[in-house]
Amino acid sequence: MANNHITEKISFLTQIHTAWNGTEQRQALRQFPRMYCSYDYSAMNLEQSQLLRMALYHNQSTMVRFPLWQCAFNLGEKLYNRTTAITIPNEMIWCFRNISMIMIWCNDEIGGLVYTIKYLTSFGEIGLDAPLDRDYEANSFSIIPVFYGVFEVNGSYTTHHNEIMETTYNLERIRDQNLKYMFPEETHGIEHDEDFADSSVFRFGLPEYYNDMEVWRYEPDWIEPADGNYEKNTNRLDNDTGVFRFDVKSYDPIENVEYVYTCMTRATINNIQRFFFRHKGAWKSFYAPTWSSDIELAENADAGTMVLYTKNIWYWKYYQKSTIRKKAIVLFRDNTYTFLDIAGYTINDDGEEGLIYLETECDRDLIKSEILMISFWVRYRFENDDMNIDYETNSVARIALTLKEVQNE
Repeated sequence: MANNHITEKISFLTQIHTAWNGTEQRQALRQFPRMYCSYDYSAMNLEQSQLLRMALYHNQSTMVRFPLWQCAFNLGEKLYNRTTAITIPNEMIWCFRNISMIMIWCNDEIGGLVYTIKYLTSFGEIGLDAPLDRDYEANSFSIIPVFYGVFEVNGSYTTHHNEIMETTYNLERIRDQNLKYMFPEETHGIEHDEDFADSSVFRFGLPEYYNDMEVWRYEPDWIEPADGNYEKNTNRLDNDTGVFRFDVKSYDPIENVEYVYTCMTRATINNIQRFFFRHKGAWKSFYAPTWSSDIELAENADAGTMVLYTKNIWYWKYYQKSTIRKKAIVLFRDNTYTFLDIAGYTINDDGEEGLIYLETECDRDLIKSEILMISFWVRYRFENDDMNIDYETNSVARIALTLKEVQNE
């Protein structure tokens, strides 16, 4: 039967209290997230259709063991009869968090056998509770973590014919109480990102931390557009009968922008998940560029200058009252960067160019032809506590995340 679509959801819970001026007090209410998996199935014959309906019927009120299909992988080597240990790739270790079982899966007809995990080492060796009962030829099987879960919502299905049907299994993972080993947190936990095979992922070499806060270094791939909006920082006073007015809390609106990331490696998926874990969803803030060309120079600028000339003359009008558009990052075509501390905005005497005054001297030459973009440097948090990962394969996934600007922190 075809497994058409897989979605994984990671869900934290944050309590947010917002003051009149927009300052937030946030408290993380879950130490560990709730985890959900959604699997779309299409049955193309009578036997498959019956199996899907029977499983859906029987398991509505029971705990089930279920393969974590999005983490299935081919070991690429032969496994021999009586083997009691299997070594998995480094990038797959993260998938075995809170997992006590492993399946060796052949195909829909043969199925697979489930083994309890006795230990998992930092270099990926998994000890089995029983020896294998047969040889498995290379590339003829998959290794899959197995989780405990319950069906999240009422089971539903769509029948197209007496033998053809579609259904979605929506499962909530349960924290496994049968773990017999300690996950290697010291090498593969949430604080330990994996090395990227593709060096272009963090091509600008942005710092991991800025002002003791983490930096979101994932540049959008622009396969899909980024959708953004500005959230008014005002209260509308209106009794619905006469005039109305606004109580302005701040002249700086709150920017929200959704980026879609197409992750092409398992390491990228794992590390984005780790970042989300470390920040417990919407709880903890971080820094990032806007990834937009917010400032364009009209002239080159030498190192040591404290004034920049810009093509756009209207910065003084739209940003002069801003208390947060005071930091920018210059991203160079040679994949380096530098920061700019902005003191204020104005225009030159003839009104033909904008002027940006800096708080501190520019630390390097700013040559227009060498600059890819100048973006504002913003403090964000994740807008919500849920991360949805849509899998195309076990190592290719689409992740949409909305960054919400935070102020007065």
